[in-house]
Amino acid sequence: MLKTLAALALLPLAAGALWALLGPLGALLRSAETTWPFLLGAAAYLPFGLASRGSGKAYILAHELTHAAAAALCGIKVGGISVGRRAGHVTLAASNAFVDLAPYFVPLYALAAALAYGLALYFVDLSPWRAWVTALTGFLISFHLVNTAAVMAGPVQSDFRKAGGVLFSFSMVLLANAVCLAFCVKALYPAAFSLRGYFSAAFARAALIAGDLLRFLEAAANTAKIYAG
Repeated sequence: MLKTLAALALLPLAAGALWALLGPLGALLRSAETTWPFLLGAAAYLPFGLASRGSGKAYILAHELTHAAAAALCGIKVGGISVGRRAGHVTLAASNAFVDLAPYFVPLYALAAALAYGLALYFVDLSPWRAWVTALTGFLISFHLVNTAAVMAGPVQSDFRKAGGVLFSFSMVLLANAVCLAFCVKALYPAAFSLRGYFSAAFARAALIAGDLLRFLEAAANTAKIYAG
């Protein structure tokens, strides 16, 4: 019951966070002369993503590794990991909502590439390769988003049931992906994107959506009273 109420409260916030992203994403498109490596990398994955429909072994490996990494961060013992062509499994001593949902909002390969790039900068001047790294980031972010969308559009995942139900899980995943994408854009183009402005817009739009929903529910309740009375 508590997670259902939390999901209902999170839905306007998730919608507001996604709505607030439209401005920054539009700015990326309008600034294609600067952002073309990221945009080109993101677009390059789309044919592969549409063909695989979230069933590729690379995605399944990332999915299970993210479960394992999230569990390790929570101090949960991780057992074996198995990865097949259509499904995978990781053995955990326990779980929680963060561990269950982490693969749906953590772009593991993109995060690993960013960490590798950051570490390499201490030893090598990679500035001539920045465009290629940015394109790879776009490709890997697209990999994560396309495959996550494909999985969420299919049969209900057991992860969602374990995390607290479909409504709660979808709300959390949408919100977390919006925030993660905002941080990604900020990391790539810090001068062109304000996190403070983004979060301010997200909360403002969430408040508008919540207000509209409350007014709709109030009108529906009043109509029900009229017909019931």
